[in-house]
Amino acid sequence: MTVHAPIILKNYEEAVGVPRRLVHVNGGLVADFGTFSVLLPPELEADLRPLLGERIGILRTDTSQAYRVRTVKR
Repeated sequence: MTVHAPIILKNYEEAVGVPRRLVHVNGGLVADFGTFSVLLPPELEADLRPLLGERIGILRTDTSQAYRVRTVKR
């Protein structure tokens, strides 16, 4: 399985899809969604690991909680 070059979300940009795996790369965490990957802070691993295989959204914000994770219904 190939990890695509990860994107870095801009403020109020959201990635939506089904994460297949999480990979630690150079101090960051890459969420691999199959057709794209997202570079995230490693602190999100505990929130994301239970959601592998589920459709989720990861929203980057400019608030004290820089990333918000939500499940997405089809």
